[in-house]
Amino acid sequence: MNLSLFQRWVYGGGALVLMGFLFDFLTQIEPCSLCLIQRIILGFSVVMMFLQAEIMVLSAYVLGILLVMRHLYIIIFAPKAIGCLPISMLNGLPYAVYPQFILNWLSQLGTQCGVAHPKLDLMFLGLLLAYYVIGMLLSKRVKIGSIFNERIHSS
Repeated sequence: MNLSLFQRWVYGGGALVLMGFLFDFLTQIEPCSLCLIQRIILGFSVVMMFLQAEIMVLSAYVLGILLVMRHLYIIIFAPKAIGCLPISMLNGLPYAVYPQFILNWLSQLGTQCGVAHPKLDLMFLGLLLAYYVIGMLLSKRVKIGSIFNERIHSS
């Protein structure tokens, strides 16, 4: 099986997910909701690469970059945190309040990140941001300046 560098990079992201769960188990640190969403994005990318849907992988990477930026913002700039939404709270919500409650919660998603271990979170998020950006640059679909070169040569 001859894999491209981009495919190996994406499959390596699957190994990152496994290492994240191993890290959680060994350190007994519970990941925040944004950390779990990042793992879902990495796992989704692996599945999409297996299905040869490279454009979906790139879309997931863009979403991952946006989530990393949100995560970094929360750790660096947001001093107040409300924490993660427990699933059991959803059971007692009236249906009329549910949409507004969920929107408020999503705006606060991950605000508990970095409370106990900010340096560790910043290191992991910096590496994850680099992973996404390098992955996009390794893709054959993302070429810096290729759009402009094609327009110049076609005219």
